[in-house]
Amino acid sequence: MHYSHPDSFCPTCFDVFLHNPPLPHLRLLCKKCPSISHLSCVPDVAFTFDDYLCPLYSNPNFTFFCVTPNHVNNAIKINPHLVKQLVAAATIASESIHNTAIMARYNAEIRVKEAVVAKAEATEVLRRFNMLDNYGH
Repeated sequence: MHYSHPDSFCPTCFDVFLHNPPLPHLRLLCKKCPSISHLSCVPDVAFTFDDYLCPLYSNPNFTFFCVTPNHVNNAIKINPHLVKQLVAAATIASESIHNTAIMARYNAEIRVKEAVVAKAEATEVLRRFNMLDNYGH
């Protein structure tokens, strides 16, 4: 069982909290994964906070994006819960792509600086070689 960015959204209501997770006294952390659930989303809090399992681990039949095609035309009914799931997935994907782009730009800038230094060093080596070559003739 694995899903990406489990600490970025509540697996029950699908509120996304990429940079603002619920306050510690308002959340539950899954003991098997980094999933964060709103305390208010968990129907039965008859367990200790250390024993909480997110829906993915507490329900063997749990699935994200549970859709049932219509038997007549195979159309999928888009209900508010599915919309919230899709928006959460799109938001997290967008944030992930944005962060990857930032890191790629940062790495590219480092490589450009390294290339400038390497070019300057190569130019200096060639200058010295030409000076030695000129002394030899």
